[in-house]
Amino acid sequence: VVYTTHYLHELEVLDASIAVIERGRLAARGPRGELVARYGETALVLTFDGPAPQLPVGLAVDARVEAPDPAGSTIRIPSPDPARMAVELLAALGEHRARLRSLEISRPDLESAYLALTGRQSAAAEREEFADAVA
Repeated sequence: VVYTTHYLHELEVLDASIAVIERGRLAARGPRGELVARYGETALVLTFDGPAPQLPVGLAVDARVEAPDPAGSTIRIPSPDPARMAVELLAALGEHRARLRSLEISRPDLESAYLALTGRQSAAAEREEFADAVA
């Protein structure tokens, strides 16, 4: 039985073998847990009151820092060691620390694995780009 969907939550619930096809080619195939372990990313997610600040120069931040959310207040930083990254960032944020509303560690999931495999942005970022293009 082949079941196709764009809703990753459905695939997590089914817990079946998954095949990711990107541009007509098989990008990866296997059990959900295996794909998440191999391709998923842990990230640090910071949300600020108001626009997110520029990250301090010289910080060991991965070059793939995702752009702020549409409101400009949240940034997502992929990191293999988000706890260490959080300590470094908190120390380096200076006056912007007072505007920090939340700091979360986002664990690997099927969506982060899918995004890593396809090179796409998060669904929220793609919706924002589409809205800008249509407007």
